[in-house]
Amino acid sequence: MTGGTRCHLGWRPAVADREPAASASPTARPTSPGWVLGIVEFGAPPIASPAAGRPGPRRLRPGVLAEAAGFAFLSALSPTALLVAAIFLRSVNPRRTILFFLCGAVLVTLAVGVVLFVVLRAGGLSQPDERQARYALRLGLGVLALGVGVLLAVRPPPPNQDKKPSRVLKLAAQPGPRSAFTVGLLVFIPGVTYVAAVQVVATTAADPALVVLALALVVAIDVTLAWLPLLLFVATPEATTRQLDAVNGWLRAHGRQVLVAATTIAGLALLLDGAAGLAS
Repeated sequence: MTGGTRCHLGWRPAVADREPAASASPTARPTSPGWVLGIVEFGAPPIASPAAGRPGPRRLRPGVLAEAAGFAFLSALSPTALLVAAIFLRSVNPRRTILFFLCGAVLVTLAVGVVLFVVLRAGGLSQPDERQARYALRLGLGVLALGVGVLLAVRPPPPNQDKKPSRVLKLAAQPGPRSAFTVGLLVFIPGVTYVAAVQVVATTAADPALVVLALALVVAIDVTLAWLPLLLFVATPEATTRQLDAVNGWLRAHGRQVLVAATTIAGLALLLDGAAGLAS
């Protein structure tokens, strides 16, 4: 029998005109006569709330988003990316050249991010019972980042670094769509700080749509030095080119220290977070 609803309009007599109900409360208040609209439902199951028995959307905690964005920012600090952007902005067609540079950067960053995300999710590291494995991963990444930072700090740069241009700079010296795209792929190959940013997002137990948006934010921050020069150049071409030249002059002398500081900060943060999580 299917459910349905029946309505009826009837006269409600006063309490004295009706037979007393056996279950009536002794303190029931008398009612006055009048017309009432009755609604009778038959054969219909109780209507449950849409959220009944089902957890609501799991929000992404602000601390998780801030941590992932912080690691992505440290990953974005690339002196080489700024140097290449300055070279491309002086090409014959600077907007098209740096746009292809941006496409290569986004492609490699997004591809690696998606692969890392799928692997970490498949490993179940976002599940509550995988807390130890999750923090052990962060501890291991912290040790790796610190090792890279120490290696960069103690290892002297090659003696002919300033005389012999790298493969990336050789490609950048011949700007074109294909070379700019290739340079974007090479310059933005993710490092340990980007892996740290992705693992923060991939191991959080939040609504899938929010996690995807957080991953997109990480990618956008990581390729900042590819899209930001383009936007600034569109707004103020001459000023942007002049400022990039000045910044690159400083980075040529201090770029290695910037990389050491960024990698060391990320390593310490991961190491402390992982150790605290395993100890709690």
